[in-house]
Amino acid sequence: MSDVTYNVNFFTPKSEAAKANKRVVMTMLIVWFVAVFGFQFMLTAMNTPTPEPMHAVYAKAWPEVSSGAGSEVDKKDLARSLLMVLGKNVSLRAADKPILKSALSAVVRGLGVQDSDPQAAATAIGLGTDGFDPLLVSILKSSLVPVTSDVISDEHKLALPKIMDLYLIHNRSALTDTRFLGFPFHYWFTAQFLLIMFVSLCWLFCYMTDIANVKYNLEQEGVEPNLAVTAKPAENTPEEEKE
Repeated sequence: MSDVTYNVNFFTPKSEAAKANKRVVMTMLIVWFVAVFGFQFMLTAMNTPTPEPMHAVYAKAWPEVSSGAGSEVDKKDLARSLLMVLGKNVSLRAADKPILKSALSAVVRGLGVQDSDPQAAATAIGLGTDGFDPLLVSILKSSLVPVTSDVISDEHKLALPKIMDLYLIHNRSALTDTRFLGFPFHYWFTAQFLLIMFVSLCWLFCYMTDIANVKYNLEQEGVEPNLAVTAKPAENTPEEEKE
């Protein structure tokens, strides 16, 4: 057995080849880190809160309805905006759903609808068969709850503006609004470009490793590296066998 010992440490390389390998690995890790996390930091820094069009409808109707001075049009607009938020069912927090449903049911009752009748409620709100209206009708069927008054409770009045702002105001920027290859740029970058970059980095690492191996005489260019040959054990002589 050989008395030679090997001490291999990535962080404190001894040979020039090991140092070159460390430089390549660290460079690629930095490139990967900047591409992944740097983009997220930039996305956050560039974001600007942008309301949905329906938020303007809600913002106009809410002060009037919450003060008790809302007209029938204000109540219809508020009901539509509440339905639009309830349509975001998957992203809604569990604690927000009862508040939205109770407020909607109170507004619908204020439009003269009794017993949480979905069809009568749809007619009262003015939902038709165009655009998002059929979807709002289907949402309405599972959103009405029994209420005893057409006045939204004080507790819900305090909570509702924050809830509506949360779901109707979104962070947007040039990175989210710009489309590339049919996708929003931020989606394409994270879903496709980062995968392409990862595969490219893997190929580049192999390529640079081959160059370093030739440069530091670990192998010859264009020549397959020789595999270590296992020495055959020497055959015992007859004298050794007798001993």
